[in-house]
Amino acid sequence: MKLKISEMSPAEIAEEGKRLIKLAREKEAELKNKTTLALGLILNREIDNSCATSKAELEAEIEQVTGKKADLSGWFAEQKSEPVFVTESPAVPAFENETGV
Repeated sequence: MKLKISEMSPAEIAEEGKRLIKLAREKEAELKNKTTLALGLILNREIDNSCATSKAELEAEIEQVTGKKADLSGWFAEQKSEPVFVTESPAVPAFENETGV
């Protein structure tokens, strides 16, 4: 049974304090590892899906993981229009060497 601090000796209080600090550091490291892992999974997903998630959705997801406001404006180039994809390339002239072959 844990004693109240008022019932503990100074040595017991110091020992309990050390134990609590150690526990807090372990929990902090565990939380940091979970956050780093979650951010890594988000990054991998975005790489695998060619960055298909919108900036707003990604910011919200990162904010949920970190508990802090995410501002990704420096990571995204603002698009003025829809991207244009070329499906056919123009004909490329055949390469000829000096002999005409």
